[in-house]
Amino acid sequence: MADLRVLYGEKISDPFCSLLEVSGYKILLDCGWNEDFNPDFLKPLAKVAKDIDFVLITFPDIPHLGALPYAFANFGLDCPVYCTVPVWRMGRLFLEDAVMNYEEVGMTQFTIKHVREAIDRMKPLKFSQDVILESKKPEEDPLTVTPYAAGRIIGGCFWHINFDSGVIIYAVEFNHRTEQHLNRFVLEAFSRPTLLITDATCMSYPTERRQSLDSQLFQAIQATLSQGADVLIPVDAGGRVLELLLCLYRFWIQAKMDNHGYFIFSSRVAESIIEYAKSLAEWMSDSCRNDLNNTHRRPFQFGESLKVALNLAEIDRYQGPKLILATNESLIGGYSLKIWKKLLRAPPNLLIVPQRGQYGSPTQQFFFPHRPKYINLKIRKLLPTRLLPAQTKPTITPANKDTPEESTAEKSQENNNSGPSKPKPNLTGVKVEKEGGKMVKKRKRKKKAKFPLFSFKKEERKYDDYGEIIDPEDFKVPEEAMTPTPDMARVNKRFRGPNPNPNQDFTPMRGGAGGGPPGPKGPFMDVGRRARFGEFQGNERNFQQGERNFPPGERNFPKGERNFQQNEMFQGNPGGNATGAGFKSGLEGAKEPMTMLWDTQFIRVHCRILCLNYEGRSDGKAVKNTLSQVKPHNLIILRGSVKDKGALRKYMEDSQRCKVMVPQNGQMVHAISGTWMNALLQDGEEKKSEMRMLIPAPEARVRGHAALYLGNVKFAGLQRLLIEEGGLNANFHGNIMVCNNGQITIQKKVSKAKRSVCLILILTLISLTLTLTLTLTLTLILTLSLILTLIQMLG
Repeated sequence: MADLRVLYGEKISDPFCSLLEVSGYKILLDCGWNEDFNPDFLKPLAKVAKDIDFVLITFPDIPHLGALPYAFANFGLDCPVYCTVPVWRMGRLFLEDAVMNYEEVGMTQFTIKHVREAIDRMKPLKFSQDVILESKKPEEDPLTVTPYAAGRIIGGCFWHINFDSGVIIYAVEFNHRTEQHLNRFVLEAFSRPTLLITDATCMSYPTERRQSLDSQLFQAIQATLSQGADVLIPVDAGGRVLELLLCLYRFWIQAKMDNHGYFIFSSRVAESIIEYAKSLAEWMSDSCRNDLNNTHRRPFQFGESLKVALNLAEIDRYQGPKLILATNESLIGGYSLKIWKKLLRAPPNLLIVPQRGQYGSPTQQFFFPHRPKYINLKIRKLLPTRLLPAQTKPTITPANKDTPEESTAEKSQENNNSGPSKPKPNLTGVKVEKEGGKMVKKRKRKKKAKFPLFSFKKEERKYDDYGEIIDPEDFKVPEEAMTPTPDMARVNKRFRGPNPNPNQDFTPMRGGAGGGPPGPKGPFMDVGRRARFGEFQGNERNFQQGERNFPPGERNFPKGERNFQQNEMFQGNPGGNATGAGFKSGLEGAKEPMTMLWDTQFIRVHCRILCLNYEGRSDGKAVKNTLSQVKPHNLIILRGSVKDKGALRKYMEDSQRCKVMVPQNGQMVHAISGTWMNALLQDGEEKKSEMRMLIPAPEARVRGHAALYLGNVKFAGLQRLLIEEGGLNANFHGNIMVCNNGQITIQKKVSKAKRSVCLILILTLISLTLTLTLTLTLTLILTLSLILTLIQMLG
């Protein structure tokens, strides 16, 4: 038996994530996230993450594995993750590119460290490689999981799950077309599965022939570059961008476009993407492998025509018309958004949108039938918390003080409580009283305000001019540091000359700054003045017991990551500007508290826009043809619009007579028999809704039925029909055919009269055969005797 619960993935804007329970195992089918990276979206996953046995990943993009690092770090997910080798490699680059794109706007959901920890849990497989897992139920057979090619993205697969009661196929977002670097998927080879899980994302999405798309793409690029304008194509990190790169590079070489402009691929992981793609030739199409065998040239081995830019400064170095492929594909972050802001003001520039991207993104709005002139653009902004309005600042109120104003959330929470509500404060200064049956207004005496106007409170300064935290403890001279030591005298002699003043000594200070003689002319700062960055350089440093001890190792700088070893920090760094262990504390404290906000802008688009479908997904016609050939017994439709899922359900029920289920988010379906259970999770408990169910009747009330006459049927043909058309397991036990482990038995029964007639016929046949054999033996004896007599007479 198999149960499926859709955690999220019902709507067309949702990523993929479902929980499949089969043979005692809890299997997570994909673990995607949208590009907003909102942790509240993953609440259904957080409730079941600890119970998952293993995860199956189909594609390496964010909607299929984006939530893996966050789930391993925060939800207690601890299980193996199965995927193909390209998904394992490209998935890491997808996640790293997302982290680096959104780090600058304050995304702290997961980091590069979390990405690497999640990738280490993956177990890469090859196509058609079986993973055999022993069933948790002793009476059932082992569970076998196998990936097969699904197209669209290199390494993308659909999963074939073979268990005791049948076969389950999980195939979403497949591609039925053979492309330049990928073969088509081969789902038709698996006919009559017990359960097929698919989606209806592109049922009503029109597609064109590939030759027509390529001709429109090449003509638009060539015309734009010849006018001296730029072309921008937003792409993903390592999926569909490979098909576009291969297609555009061949066009660029054949048309000799080097004289018209520059061909640039811009991404923070662009070099790694191309290098990984070169090593994955065995996962590509037959044409790519034939080129490798014949010409010994790897696919994606581009020449100097393709320029790789890891940042925007490298793009600005190329003066002239440019064809730029930049991440990400939805125009909600990354280099593509920054470049598009520069290009949208000029009408000659061209924006080519190859895929819809995330739901609600600018690229998805461009695919509307009536393209809007203004685009609703949501941009992440990272602002210092001190610059935000008072309403958006996270404030902490002491428990013994009452705030003059309360937020709406606090008011609603107090209204819901059982206790009496507090009266609203009267801020007008006018008191209304009843005197002699009339309402009289009286102005009450103003109390002394605790704060100036607008509840302003002056805060003490926490940072100095250079961003370092001001700590009064740093300016206190420890008592043990007042006594000069031989090392201090040696350092003083170095800076003060051969005859130093004995009344002046070198006094180290906390935080890495040194003390020295008073006055601005000394080589060291005065006691009480903070040392500026890079003010002192020295090979010898002394740290007293009163100083802070910071562990050596990796230091985080605002503009990058550098590793300072122990000898550089504590033994001296010739020619460097670091001032010991206190240098790290100053930089760490310099990070001012920041807050990420969403800024919605309405932007008028002046540049030209061309939308071409290079998503690589099968359209509605191809999906229907595929499902009609596969002929599943049960079908579950996951993601898609209500209209598309309804159209696919009606087609399968009318033409194929298939049981179709369309679960919603949070619902569980008993997939084999098609009974429903609402598994609405509330307060961490599973509450099943009341529903009517069929209960088996007692044996006393069960009445048999008359035997069905099947005619003169051959058992071999009947067994073949039951297996192929009925989907039953039929085996012979003697002269009885047993179906579905004894639930149905078929046996040929003959009446007594017919049996006696058959016996008489058999006896007569036996007697005839005996008489014939006797006559044959007698004739043989006679012929032999005659032959012998003739031989004697002749002799």
